[in-house]
Amino acid sequence: MAFVDVVQHPIIRRNRPGTKAKDMYKWPDEPFEEMDSTLAVQQYIQQQIRADYTNLNGILEPPEGQDEGVWKYEHLRQFCMELNGIAVKLQNECSPATCTQMTATEQWIFLCAAHKTPKECPAIDYTRHTLDGAASLLNSNKYFPSRVSIKESSVAKLGSVCRRVYRIFSHAYFHHKTLYDEFENETHLCSRFTAFVLKYDLMAKENLIVPIEDAKTLTRKPSEDENTADHEESDA
Repeated sequence: MAFVDVVQHPIIRRNRPGTKAKDMYKWPDEPFEEMDSTLAVQQYIQQQIRADYTNLNGILEPPEGQDEGVWKYEHLRQFCMELNGIAVKLQNECSPATCTQMTATEQWIFLCAAHKTPKECPAIDYTRHTLDGAASLLNSNKYFPSRVSIKESSVAKLGSVCRRVYRIFSHAYFHHKTLYDEFENETHLCSRFTAFVLKYDLMAKENLIVPIEDAKTLTRKPSEDENTADHEESDA
């Protein structure tokens, strides 16, 4: 009786050059405990998003025993990467001529912190500067030298990043509603971001001005100190 050796080839979880859009990310899911990489948390989050981007609870629920600081950090990195998608779309209709200031409602004009002294920027420039600044901080070896463990003092910086990048959503919602709706229907990104910052008390609820139904089940009342911090940073 002949025996045939079956060779099991390892699954390559990356898109090969020339892969068509409809065929991207078509590899089998991998259990988190089997992900042997310093990028495991990022890979797991992206896997959950691909499985069902509308399942906010599932995407935001960490694996058992996962360090909370790393979990929050990796989610914020993912948000910033995905926000580049709406930034690209905004370029088609948000220009220094049409949106001379970074605003949402009439209550605030947001000053851009990318300059030596915070100053007004056209909304599209504010968007670019904010995403560039967030990427620079989140990739900083000084504050985030490891993606396995993160110091509490570095985790504390995530709240200010959240407040600034949220303004991109709010500007798009109040000034480019059709574009916002199209992007949100495709990604649920603002819904997920809102649920995320409420779940981990990274923003005061009163500063979340874009109406989101999906996030209501994940609210948690921020502390008095957090509310104060959000008010102090609302103009920069």
